[in-house]
Amino acid sequence: MHILIIGGDRIDSVALRLRALGAEEVTHWNARKESSTSRKRLPKRTDCIIMITEYLGHNIMKIFKKEAKRQKIPFLCTKRCEHDILCRFCRLAGIQGENCPLLENQNEEKER
Repeated sequence: MHILIIGGDRIDSVALRLRALGAEEVTHWNARKESSTSRKRLPKRTDCIIMITEYLGHNIMKIFKKEAKRQKIPFLCTKRCEHDILCRFCRLAGIQGENCPLLENQNEEKER
């Protein structure tokens, strides 16, 4: 699965966790410059778009949401919180129960 993340500044830890969940490639556009971001085209092999809403203007969100719908690419609108991003991605990917990486972290914290 190829994932495009639009928005946010530092997504290194999220990208690592998404790769651990099966993403082959994670591409990131920080979208700080609306003029250059709005002209970009979605990568051809995009299977999922994650939009971090706290760092995006309404126009950018509208442009890429419309394009995702046109190409029938699932998209997620999330806060910048890593937990929120991973929870929504797990729901989209059908990862639940014992396979959920967030449950593993909660179990580790309880053991401490």
